[in-house]
Amino acid sequence: MTATVARTVVYRHTCDCPNTNRQLMPGEEPERRFDVDGEPFPWYITEDGATFHRTENGLYLVAVRILPIEPATNELVEFRHHVHTAPKLGDREFPWLIDGPITWQSEPGYGVLELTFLAQHVDTDGEISEELPTRTVVI
Repeated sequence: MTATVARTVVYRHTCDCPNTNRQLMPGEEPERRFDVDGEPFPWYITEDGATFHRTENGLYLVAVRILPIEPATNELVEFRHHVHTAPKLGDREFPWLIDGPITWQSEPGYGVLELTFLAQHVDTDGEISEELPTRTVVI
């Protein structure tokens, strides 16, 4: 599979949690939505959510911290990555073009895959940064 730039990312995080993008209005239902190219993002992400940056060339950087958990079964999946290939979580290769470093961090009970991928359009109820994001490379 060849990684491509995601066409559209739709991200909504409206609820009562501390990391919400927007507080709920009276009578409004919570919404947690993360779709890429019309499909739900294929893995869980950490509760801090996705962050977005608009680049000078009009593309968007979408930064996520992925939990290696299959949403359909809620089971941990194996993480594999080799140089010059897209990372794999379970049987699925990461399908979108990655920009910058890929970081795997062990956390209590599981690991977290941190990466940034490219998108042509972002529709979010959160902030889209215009400032260049800082990046940390873990060796």
